[in-house]
Amino acid sequence: MKKLASLMLLAAGSSFALAGCTLETLDEDVATSEEAACTNTEGTNAMVALLANAMAQELGRWELLSDFEVYRGFNNQAMLRVKAGVACANNCATVNTLLQFQDSRLDQKFVFANGQKLSSWAFASRLAAGYDAQKACTQNKQCPYEKHKLTFQTSAAGPCELLYTYGAQKAVGGNLTNAAQLKNALNWTNAAGTNPYIGFSSTATTASIGNSRETNAGTATTVFACVQVNPTSAPPLAGRTCTCPGLNPPTTLKRVTTNPATPNMLYCAR
Repeated sequence: MKKLASLMLLAAGSSFALAGCTLETLDEDVATSEEAACTNTEGTNAMVALLANAMAQELGRWELLSDFEVYRGFNNQAMLRVKAGVACANNCATVNTLLQFQDSRLDQKFVFANGQKLSSWAFASRLAAGYDAQKACTQNKQCPYEKHKLTFQTSAAGPCELLYTYGAQKAVGGNLTNAAQLKNALNWTNAAGTNPYIGFSSTATTASIGNSRETNAGTATTVFACVQVNPTSAPPLAGRTCTCPGLNPPTTLKRVTTNPATPNMLYCAR
């Protein structure tokens, strides 16, 4: 917007130079305000939004307590994983990949497009706290919502980065009695305070939440800023060009050895 305003003022003539300066200052203030509102401290706000959207697409619902469990991972840290036997499209490839980054051995390995690095410690802690918060809220009957199913519809620009909209129905079919209550199914996303990336909204038949730009919606292959999932899918992805923060493109995707092993992942060459 700032560039557009500047070009319009230049075209109108130099007599608008002062006005142009004022408008640019206002635009910069708005941009700064938006950045502040969409904080992503330690990468967890955007990562939680990625997980919530992956759940909607691969599990078709937001049922954290039914579909996930807490376990003790590396360094005895509390982490979340998908329960065995839960029905999940694409074998939960995206969900499981995101959850891998709870492991502290992958700390700072997930890099967002703007260069922000994810703290695995903070991510794991936040998910465990979110699980406990959702459990307590449910047991106290403070988070009512209906059993539901979600179907991806559209993606668009959102308050932070993207806004994904899902068709929302009862699990057995038909319109929900109160789609707005699905916000309660996402109580776990706010365990560290309101997550600005979520920004839940709804209509009678849809539910929308925000997402990070690290994924491509509606595709079998999910692309992260520096990580590519399902590298065995056609066409082969190894050797493809990619862009990573701090690297001058083009660079190429390659398999790397990580601990723990991440065989279904490709990283930009560094």
